[in-house]
Amino acid sequence: MLTSKAKFLTLLMAMGLAGGLGCTPMGGGGNNGGGDNGGGDNGGGDNGGDNGGNDGGDNGDMNTNGGDDGGDVDASMLFVANNAGPSVTFYTGAESLDGEIAPDGKLDAGAATSLFQPRSIVVTESGRLLVSRQNGGIVGYNDSTALDDNTTADLVVEGNNTGLESPIAMAYDASADRLFVGNANAQDGILVFDNVSNVAFDEEVAPNRTFGPPDRAPFDPTEITIDALCVAPNGDLFVSETQGDISVNRNRILVFTNPGEADGETPFAQRLNSNDWEKHEDIFVDNEDNLYIVDATDTIKIVPDVSTIGDETVTPTTLTVNIALTNLQGIVVSKNGTGMVADRENGAIYSYDDIATKSGTLGPDRTLDGTDTQLRAPRQLWLVEAEDQN
Repeated sequence: MLTSKAKFLTLLMAMGLAGGLGCTPMGGGGNNGGGDNGGGDNGGGDNGGDNGGNDGGDNGDMNTNGGDDGGDVDASMLFVANNAGPSVTFYTGAESLDGEIAPDGKLDAGAATSLFQPRSIVVTESGRLLVSRQNGGIVGYNDSTALDDNTTADLVVEGNNTGLESPIAMAYDASADRLFVGNANAQDGILVFDNVSNVAFDEEVAPNRTFGPPDRAPFDPTEITIDALCVAPNGDLFVSETQGDISVNRNRILVFTNPGEADGETPFAQRLNSNDWEKHEDIFVDNEDNLYIVDATDTIKIVPDVSTIGDETVTPTTLTVNIALTNLQGIVVSKNGTGMVADRENGAIYSYDDIATKSGTLGPDRTLDGTDTQLRAPRQLWLVEAEDQN
């Protein structure tokens, strides 16, 4: 296990790398809480490439993945919120993970860590891990690469003034160090917290602003559930919201431009609906303007050129995972186009190369699963890519 972020970054420097992916990845889902605390020893696993590569660190510290002839190392990191256990785990070499690979760090829920019912996760530009707790509040750890059963929280944001009654969705704007949060049964709309890497983001801090569409709470008596949030590469905020009258604006995605300045009743720039999706568990927008949606089925919905769509019903491309009893809950896509999806039912992460080009029913290119992975009903994902690491 990595003992500090400094150790990890020193290793990256030695490998000639420097450098999170800023969508939610995150994001929402239904209203089920976490289970009892789980555990498990962390191990290692080497995934060397053809004719070389890089061995894992001492005691299974890193799951590095070598390329052809000892080429580029996949230094990306995948963080996972596990609904059962519950826990947060992370894995290096995210885009290359295949097989039964142990996590490089694991944070179990419980009084020692202040982690309860983990739901949505974010890693800030400073390397701070933020986890929304479905039973209320946000807990944070300043060194996201040093997680174990003895990691105490560096911050706990909770209390009436925070508005964090049941936060199930988060999105992060790295350029402004700004966090957007959505609650189940939200009455205050979307919560906006500025400077979340600052020490002032702690205890009973109130959101800097709240906002929502003109036809929803707090501007209409109908409560909403903000199931998923995503900050797109161009800075737009995608909001999946449900609840209320099933015949009015049900299961829609709203897009807000310049969301950092939004305050109070705020018109949306786009409104997307589809007859092909149900209640969204997670959404993601990649660098190629593709919107991805998972909704607890076995199918990934893909909407290309999403920024060009106005207020209309869309028919997405569909990619169905060719594995039985699949329940997809979280999705992220790397800058290289590798899509990673969390299967809550089977306790696995599936990877598809060039996911935007895939359709039909296909098996994944790689699968992270097995007892040693410590994946327990994985739900939300966050990807930190090498070039984004500080």
